[in-house]
Amino acid sequence: MRRQTKYAILNISALLLCIAPPAAVTLIQFPLWVEKGRGATVSGLAVFLLFICAIPFFRTLKEYFKSPSAKMIWFVSLLVLWLLRTIIDEMVIVCAVGFVSNCIGALFFKWRDKYKASEVNGG
Repeated sequence: MRRQTKYAILNISALLLCIAPPAAVTLIQFPLWVEKGRGATVSGLAVFLLFICAIPFFRTLKEYFKSPSAKMIWFVSLLVLWLLRTIIDEMVIVCAVGFVSNCIGALFFKWRDKYKASEVNGG
């Protein structure tokens, strides 16, 4: 398998590991559709959390985007929400999964960069 192919596979794997687990837990803990009266509306909190889950994807699209790492956002959110767990236990679960999956995704990104560096150096 070529280095470029390995790089692409690791990049996609890292993005999926950073986005899919927290997004899935968000949808489990906070249903996207909320029943209000006669119709259903989209849950603003679920949309907001899904946006947070997609941060690694947005960072990939915009490399110049200056912000704290996704891992740190999840870790700080986990700590703050842990203190408020009596109010929003579901958020603690979402942030914990997001933090762990982003740490694993970061390892895949570092692994991926090994193949990119080899391509640039003519390897």
